[in-house]
Amino acid sequence: MTCGFCFFAVYARATDRLDFPAFYCAGEALDRHANPYLEMPLAACEQRVSTNALFRKHVVVPAPLPPYALAAYAVVALLPYETSYRVDIMASILALAASARLLAGVTGVPVLALFATAFMISSASILNGQPIAFLLLALAAAGWSLQRGSDRGAACAAIATLVEPHVGLGICLALFFARPATRPVFIAGAVMMTTVSIAVLAPKAISEYIYAVLPAHAASEATLISQFSLTGLLVALGVPTRLALETASLQYVIMLILGVVYGRRAARYDRALLAYVPALFAVIGGPFLHLTQVALALPAAALLARKIKSSTSAAFALTALFVDWTGWSADWGNVLLMTVGTFTLVLLIGGRRRHALGSAVVVAMASASWTHTVTPSLASVRLFPIDPNALAEVSWAAFIDTVRTSRGTMLLNTITKLPNWTTLMLFAVLAIEVGRTTGMGSTSAGRITPDAV
Repeated sequence: MTCGFCFFAVYARATDRLDFPAFYCAGEALDRHANPYLEMPLAACEQRVSTNALFRKHVVVPAPLPPYALAAYAVVALLPYETSYRVDIMASILALAASARLLAGVTGVPVLALFATAFMISSASILNGQPIAFLLLALAAAGWSLQRGSDRGAACAAIATLVEPHVGLGICLALFFARPATRPVFIAGAVMMTTVSIAVLAPKAISEYIYAVLPAHAASEATLISQFSLTGLLVALGVPTRLALETASLQYVIMLILGVVYGRRAARYDRALLAYVPALFAVIGGPFLHLTQVALALPAAALLARKIKSSTSAAFALTALFVDWTGWSADWGNVLLMTVGTFTLVLLIGGRRRHALGSAVVVAMASASWTHTVTPSLASVRLFPIDPNALAEVSWAAFIDTVRTSRGTMLLNTITKLPNWTTLMLFAVLAIEVGRTTGMGSTSAGRITPDAV
């Protein structure tokens, strides 16, 4: 955790971020009783608080979180911008540390290996101000509570994952159907979220979020090279955007159902998997996904790694899953971070120094070779017109279309995502296999060691 604070002390600059200004300004819009999903007043606020070059080009970065989640940023926006950003960074580091500690108790994986893994996959997103650390903490807490027989505690934690509804929905449904004691908690949570949403935003804007903002945001990034979604894959292969989105949405529904079904079955192996498996399935494909959200597969992957016979193979699988092989968010600081994180993960789980060193070298070479090669240049980007009554996604989609890369670059970048996608599917197959195994009962988590996997 101390290393985490030191890393962010060097790299955390509040004035040049993208996502946190959007969330902060959406909260400020709610404080002023304005619609946080429109280009104005988001644009004026983002240009005021951030010096990022995108905002100088009048690009509006959306804040596509549900109203009840943005209500928290309405409180954050009461603080000065830079102060609130620093608070968010510190809270995120603490959340990652708490997540690692809870997951160590659930899975038996060394806490340092878990923290290093979570840190290297989510650090860039935390720097940008995304709430991934808090989602991971809520997910870890849900499994920890289930393993200790606290269904209501698990339900409370699962509700917090609805900050990103496409992830939290499967977790909540799995608990709702499998654990009757959770149902009153979920009903109370639904009432609370509805009440908060209506309190901060007009019903028309709430409806607009569901029927307009979410589809528009998924469509806006269909051609973005950093997409890990099925939409991004299909578009890279030449499928029309609309068909790609429809196919990916259907695939998401299928994965949602599979996650709920096999989460319930896998809970016979370990109760925590009732929450962890739906989260794993939620970050496979779908209409919209970034690599940082793959961090939510960590709880299931760490627990299911016990089914891999070789501890070295388990360590390699976890490395392949949680390293950014694309280099999209890599600068030299992140290259160093992923290298150290990989060495720590493989050494503590695999137990062999030469394997850890070799893995670290491979990751360093792969990350360094891609550093800055896929980052779009803004030099030729024109000033974008601002329509006060348009969704922020209109401006964002126009920017994404302006900086879209060639088909060849998209296909090459798609190849670099194969380690992540392949190991996601590996752990999904392990979850299904565990779910098909009957009569195993609930087991206690044992520590993964070189001799005990």
